[in-house]
Amino acid sequence: MIDDNNDDESADIEPARYRSPEAARVRAEADQHAIAYYCGGWLGADQIEARGSHFDPDSFIGALPREPAARLDALRAKRDSYADQLDMDCTRYEHIRARGIAAISDSDLTIAYGGDALLACRGSLQLKTAHISLDRSVLAALDAKIEACMREIERAQPQLALF
Repeated sequence: MIDDNNDDESADIEPARYRSPEAARVRAEADQHAIAYYCGGWLGADQIEARGSHFDPDSFIGALPREPAARLDALRAKRDSYADQLDMDCTRYEHIRARGIAAISDSDLTIAYGGDALLACRGSLQLKTAHISLDRSVLAALDAKIEACMREIERAQPQLALF
């Protein structure tokens, strides 16, 4: 929700020297409570699901080493990177849900969304929803590849037989 006690709600978005008078006007004229209500109606970040079966995450995973141990290390590093990205995307999404128009940069508000406060919130939430869904899809694919690689490594290890 909007914090009515905070006079400088966009301070965490852009430094004062970059603030646009046009963006300040759009923020002042926007129906803050309607925007807060709209943004609050979106699902929580933890409820956004991975993309469906139509999505192929391999292009996001990229080339991997052929040697299983090196491949496993690369997969784990990529997984850590996507997990970090998911955390950042969820944090940004929740920030927009909680702060509404105050969380939108001046350039996004005035240029990308043409001064339409509700459209700026909607577009920003849709974009972050897509990012979160992508991150979750790639993480699921990476988890599956890590499991398969671990099984491959286990199968390649010499087996001791007891007679």
